[in-house]
Amino acid sequence: MPVKKITYLIYQSVRCGLYLKGRMVLYILCFYITLILPVFCIANYNYIHDMRAEYLYEGLDKTVQIDWMSTSFDTADFNMEEKSSLKIRAQEMILDWDSRPVTVEGRDQQSFDNRDQVKGRIFTDREMKEGALVCLLDRECFQEYGCNLGDTVRVRDQELELIGVISDPKIRNSILVPLHTIKKLYPSQDVKMQYSATFIPEAEEDKDQFISDITARVEEKDESAELLFAVKGEDLQQEYTSSIAKWETVRAAITFGIFLLFLINVLLIIIGKMKEKKKTIAIKMALGLSVYEIGFNYLIEVIMVMVIADVLVFLTIEPLAEFFSLNLIILFDHFVVAAALISSIVIGIIIASAVVYNLRKYSVGDLLKAEDI
Repeated sequence: MPVKKITYLIYQSVRCGLYLKGRMVLYILCFYITLILPVFCIANYNYIHDMRAEYLYEGLDKTVQIDWMSTSFDTADFNMEEKSSLKIRAQEMILDWDSRPVTVEGRDQQSFDNRDQVKGRIFTDREMKEGALVCLLDRECFQEYGCNLGDTVRVRDQELELIGVISDPKIRNSILVPLHTIKKLYPSQDVKMQYSATFIPEAEEDKDQFISDITARVEEKDESAELLFAVKGEDLQQEYTSSIAKWETVRAAITFGIFLLFLINVLLIIIGKMKEKKKTIAIKMALGLSVYEIGFNYLIEVIMVMVIADVLVFLTIEPLAEFFSLNLIILFDHFVVAAALISSIVIGIIIASAVVYNLRKYSVGDLLKAEDI
């Protein structure tokens, strides 16, 4: 079709939409209600994809992960050749924040994997080595208590300078500090903390024996230490892979099913609209409009309504996720926007094709006298 005719058809579609305000509002509302669940599924699928990248990292199968509870920092005194990463977590009440319970987490250089999700700056090598009194804060606490970069956060008797905010939605109610800093915050070692260590044994070393050796060393340093779990990387890899695959299959099935029902619903609406306007369609065809141009006209109308519904979904998905406490498993970003818009265009093309296929079976005379299309 010539560009001029395409422009005219788009103009007429927009005018028709503006003229039928009430009906268009109902169409948009119907499309919005139908689209919101598939978009939630796409956003959750995107979150699962990020989880896969985070947990199924390269070399996972070569590791051993051990967690234990202890009051002694000596239980984590390992040789650097053995230790891949270490995190120490303590539960604390922040009095300045209405006694809010938070997790104070010390991390070493190897375990800090949120560098690209920090607003501000991360810990320097010197701060990590010296145990500087600096910290990172999760986004929720940062916003709720009106914090600013450069503010101080009091933990016990120490004041920590806030140097960055972590936007990762999986990190909540957390204060992150360098590993050696947490030893300064709890010098008396009177708090039971959770230690999470990841080791990379030698290739020829037996992992079961390695776990036994590390466990014995922890118990030797602190007889009251409590082993939480010890797991080999290949077992974790298998578990993560199986769980993520199941979630992806379920979400994909739900998304496909909802989109299929949505497509059928829209087709019924369009066919019903064609039945009401069969004489108008016949007159347009008699005046020179082809079946394909009428199909293009419906394509523009459907895409216009769906894009408006998509925009409403984009504006409300995060507030709805927060209202239903789904914000931790919903990742709304450019991928979700692109997937939703592309799906809308594809559905519009399918519907326009169905309209063309349906109209090609009838002549102008048939449309004027037929009771049904």
